[in-house]
Amino acid sequence: MTSAQFTGISTPFSNLNGSYNHTFTGQVIGIDTQTHGTPKTVYSDLSMTVNSVGAMSFVGSNSKVDGAVDNKWDFTGIGNYAAQTASGGNVFNGRVDFINHPYSNAGSGLKGVLRGGFFGPNAEEVAGYIFETGGDYSSSTSANYYTASFGAAR
Repeated sequence: MTSAQFTGISTPFSNLNGSYNHTFTGQVIGIDTQTHGTPKTVYSDLSMTVNSVGAMSFVGSNSKVDGAVDNKWDFTGIGNYAAQTASGGNVFNGRVDFINHPYSNAGSGLKGVLRGGFFGPNAEEVAGYIFETGGDYSSSTSANYYTASFGAAR
């Protein structure tokens, strides 16, 4: 089992207001543990958008496994931060689909969960983690084949 975490100086909840429309770009670094128990490093580009009602979209692309192009860990996803409250802080949750993965569930791809937060005084950055959870969007914090952390800035 692998794990991931994120930390930093969180954006105050009061600074996450309804006029928020931003695109963040950054990197994802993960571990692919599926290949006969030999972990492999996975790098992907990340683009994340947040609109004024708190809806989020995520795209992981240009994935490389141990330096070689391999799109099986490319992903798309959706999330939301508007449901969070002041007591819940600035955390957002989402789900991701690894639709190119060869171990897809009846062609629907592997699925996973994403959790992250906004950082900096005015949410200039985001960071978080992704766990691949198999054929559903369970809230499990243990991955089957893939665990990653991400960071991005606007």
